[in-house]
Amino acid sequence: MDVVEEGPAASRPRPRPGRPPRSAEQRDHLKAVYEELAKAGIQLDTELLDATIIALRPIPIVDLLRPGTAENAVEAVWGSLFNKHSGTPAIVATTAVREVLRIGKARLASRFQQIKWDPTWCFVHVFLAGLHYERGKTLLVAKEHEQARTAFGAALDYWPIVEAYDGLLKGKTSYIWRGMRAETQLILARQNQQPIPLLQRAREDYRLAEARGDASPEHFCYRLEVLGRLTAAGVAVAAEEIAEVTEAGMLHAGGRREWFANIADLELYQGQQALAPWTSITEGVAGEDAGATTGKDDAGENTDELIEPAHRAAIEVALQHIRAAIGYYTDALAVPAMSDSPDGLMRAKRGLASQRLMYLNRQLGEPWVELLDGVIDDLRACAEPGARLRGLALPSALLTKTMLLRKEKDLLGAAACAEEGHAYCARHPDEVPDLQRRSLLMLARIGRLERVLATDFPVLPSAGRGPDGRDPDLTGIRKLIAEVMQIAPECDKSAGSLTRASWVLLTASDVDPVDLEMVEKISGILDAERERQPNTDSRAWLASQLGWIAVRLLRVTGEASAVYDKDARSELLRRAYRYFSTAVEDSSAPSAQLLGALARTSMLLGKECLAEGSDVSQGIEFLNEARACFEESIATESAVDGEENGQAQASEETAWMTASLLGETCLRLHAVLREPEYVDGAIEWLSRSIEQGNATPQAVGLLGDAYYRRGRDQYPLDSADLRTALAYKEEARRKGGLNRENLSVSAAVHEALWRRHGAPEDHSAAVHLAARAHLVDPAWPWPLLQLAELAAAQPSGPNPGPRTAQEAPAEAGLRTVDLEELVRLVYARDTGRLRHASAEAALRTRAFQRSVLGGRSATFVLDDPHRLLSATLVLKPGTAAAAEEEERRLGSLRTHLTATGAPPWMLVPECFARVPLPGDRLEDAPGGAAFRAAAPVDTALAVRRAAGRSLAELISARQPVSGRQPMPYAERAARFLARIHHWSGGDGEQDGEHACAAIADTMRKYLGRLQFPEPEPVIATWLKALPDRFRLVTGRDAHAENWLVTRDGKIVALDLEEHPRLPALYEVVQLIDDHPLVASTGNPAAWHDRLQICRAYLDECRRIGLAFEIDEARLRSLYRSFLFVRAVFVCGFVPGKIDRMESSGSLRFATERIRHALRLLEWLAGEESDPQLRAMIVAVRGQAQTAVQPHLT
Repeated sequence: MDVVEEGPAASRPRPRPGRPPRSAEQRDHLKAVYEELAKAGIQLDTELLDATIIALRPIPIVDLLRPGTAENAVEAVWGSLFNKHSGTPAIVATTAVREVLRIGKARLASRFQQIKWDPTWCFVHVFLAGLHYERGKTLLVAKEHEQARTAFGAALDYWPIVEAYDGLLKGKTSYIWRGMRAETQLILARQNQQPIPLLQRAREDYRLAEARGDASPEHFCYRLEVLGRLTAAGVAVAAEEIAEVTEAGMLHAGGRREWFANIADLELYQGQQALAPWTSITEGVAGEDAGATTGKDDAGENTDELIEPAHRAAIEVALQHIRAAIGYYTDALAVPAMSDSPDGLMRAKRGLASQRLMYLNRQLGEPWVELLDGVIDDLRACAEPGARLRGLALPSALLTKTMLLRKEKDLLGAAACAEEGHAYCARHPDEVPDLQRRSLLMLARIGRLERVLATDFPVLPSAGRGPDGRDPDLTGIRKLIAEVMQIAPECDKSAGSLTRASWVLLTASDVDPVDLEMVEKISGILDAERERQPNTDSRAWLASQLGWIAVRLLRVTGEASAVYDKDARSELLRRAYRYFSTAVEDSSAPSAQLLGALARTSMLLGKECLAEGSDVSQGIEFLNEARACFEESIATESAVDGEENGQAQASEETAWMTASLLGETCLRLHAVLREPEYVDGAIEWLSRSIEQGNATPQAVGLLGDAYYRRGRDQYPLDSADLRTALAYKEEARRKGGLNRENLSVSAAVHEALWRRHGAPEDHSAAVHLAARAHLVDPAWPWPLLQLAELAAAQPSGPNPGPRTAQEAPAEAGLRTVDLEELVRLVYARDTGRLRHASAEAALRTRAFQRSVLGGRSATFVLDDPHRLLSATLVLKPGTAAAAEEEERRLGSLRTHLTATGAPPWMLVPECFARVPLPGDRLEDAPGGAAFRAAAPVDTALAVRRAAGRSLAELISARQPVSGRQPMPYAERAARFLARIHHWSGGDGEQDGEHACAAIADTMRKYLGRLQFPEPEPVIATWLKALPDRFRLVTGRDAHAENWLVTRDGKIVALDLEEHPRLPALYEVVQLIDDHPLVASTGNPAAWHDRLQICRAYLDECRRIGLAFEIDEARLRSLYRSFLFVRAVFVCGFVPGKIDRMESSGSLRFATERIRHALRLLEWLAGEESDPQLRAMIVAVRGQAQTAVQPHLT
């Protein structure tokens, strides 16, 4: 028997030994068979040939393959082969029969009368195509997809010949081959990128097959699938055709699993086709839930109003089909599978349909959340091994579920969902878009951190300790925090976990500096996220968390922190204030907790400003803000000051605590502003706090302070308030409030009562209480100052001694001998020793206010917040010679005022004491560095002056003092200025250029600061326009900050050092227009106010013999000339101060000063008739506007 030789060209039967080589005809026949089989993916080798011969015995296959015998053997072979054999051997034999038959009808008919060539040729192809079709299905089951496609392709090559002889086919054969071809095209279309041509041909074949009688269940299942896939591909399928197939299919295939599955697919495709015109909807239906994948918490948002009618109609149609699809998938799953194939694909499809239903319901604002769990359960089939349907659906659903659980505060459930979604993405990275994959990664990291926070730190430890009294172990959580911090800039869901994590890091009793650095980085991340938030309430929440973090940092670092020095802690407090303030501003409904937090930080900042004297105006502004926030907090909710994110509130932080803090704030405002409303408010809120249960000695003592201040402010003194103050102070001491302030205020109350009624026992009690206060805290200067005042004003008679045994200092552990020595000094009237001791103490304590007045960087003021004294102590470090000279000047001016009959409201500071300052004693002094900076420094001059507010503050606040506005006090200041000019003497008259040399220097300096290109021509033009002669006086720097106004309207002159000689009236212009005392326009009312103050100055000059004649026209001309200089000064000087300001009130007033100066320059240009002068003013104003503009914005 011949066998086939393997080779790259062809496989040929090998000749037997002794036989001649094959002819060309033999080789061509075998080659044709070989090549035909190769196109079908079958390699005709020796092994296959042997298998064919064996499988088809006794059919003479060898004879069929020999060209010489093939024609003779074809009839017998075909008769034995047709419809009796299958598989690859049958394909080899039938292919050989086909090759023999290809010689043509005429040749075969001449040799074989029995062969009917046309039907034989047709049925050979029917049989051969069917064999290739069956082989393709077998390969498909074996997952040999490429070979299966080749086999199906071979079948499709033979069926057109069958179709040409279709009229010869009868019965089942007439439609079976069409069903086979339709199914083949359907199978190929399932994996084809361009499936429509295949599906269209399959559609026609199924139609014809059904018309010829195909009513098999498989036929209707497959035909329905073809219609479904055409619909999914965007081909319009008539509803009538679908209805026809569905109706017939229900009759013949109803109840079959495949039927339900295919009709479900068709419904799902129809639903998607209904939405095809609306891209925004189909993108979401495809599984890309934009709201979830972008991490936005819009779950449950009703978007119905945003959908146009056409969109809504399309959604309604789609919903009908999708709901039907879900029902059919459910029916299919209820039918037992005919094989061992799992339900995974069906469940996945139902999950996908349910996900689309959920999305569309969400679009319409209909309930959708309840569908989500079922969707996820079905779509989990996508994650099973070997799943045929994967992609975005499952991770998208898990992402949506994660966001919902986060919104419901189920952080553990959200963490589990995110972790599941992230695991899916990790297994199938190429099937999920980067956005969803990244979102799940981020949420998984956040979830891991939140899981640890929830399980290991359900309640944050207090006082830096865990439940077992030990520090919590933070090693593991630090790594999780670092991972979340890496992704935080692109995920807005990390804020809550990072906030809580920062609290955990700050719970240790000994906080690691590394953790502090991490918390600071967390703050930076949260702040950046706050800036990105479009929603104001979200920004408010983040700002509040940042504020609490700053507060917590303040608490854990403490005064002894090596990480945060005093300035850094002050900045932390200001940071907390800024964030709380921003949170209140952004929040649509600020909570009582948030308002209370802002109030507390405002109060602390106000106390800091007033304690350090850095900015009194700013301190007042902070305290006023604290007062308003406390009041709003109380109105919002009784209990305030809770730390958000589940932090436990201390039990004492209740309504009485807020009322107490509000009372303290009012008391501090009264200490600065002296307005009755503040002390009344302090009494009201402190009383309420005590009524609500606040029995602390601090609250009782503060209420005593409030009654003392109100009683002392009355005229005459209110004895009832003073005695009530004594009662509360004594009660505070009984509760343990024995402190220096309590004793000193009690002493001040007794002194006030003594001055009111003259009872010696009140004086004695005041002495003993002040002495005890000094012994409680020898470094505090106020008791010594009180004792000095009491010594100077003691009643006549012997020392009465303590009033009662209870006033002895035994309960404080104080030495009686020390107390007796202090009392002896008072009754010996040794005021010098007491004053000297108090000044020394004042230089070394931190508990007093140090503020710089009038630009004097080395002048420190000891404010008196408790109003213990009748005056304020000022410390001026310098040389002994300078101290002696100032003491002489102050004494000289006081004598001059008395001698010239000055009114009693003109006050001059009184030298209190001169204290040597050796270098070794400056090392530890609070102001030592500042003292040394002004070297050579060896003496501090202590000066007493009446307490009050600067005229500049009154102009800024525009608040009435004793019912009067700043203008009358400016007139008094002008009159006082005339007295000072008279006392300091003058040089008579000088020519304009020499008289104004100092003013020209001022112009040169500040034009330079304004970057005016050529100041000298401006100065020369200005000097040329001046009068020929001027009356000169000694300069005094008379701006409004150098005049204090006391409570009873008296004027205290500050900064009495000599300055260069200046023209008379120049400093009056400085007093009026360096600050916006009067309007900046030239209307009659504004000029009237300016001229009224000038006349007050000139009238006072005439009254004391410093008269000089000046008419109104010249007065106006001089005023405008000097006003130009002062406007240039303000524009060049004030911007430098703005750069160092933080208080919004101070900034507002500073910018108002600049605007006032610019308006003055504009008005001067309009008033000037000289073209050269007008051009000069216009040029200066233009440059000034350019230079100061950054400070005005």
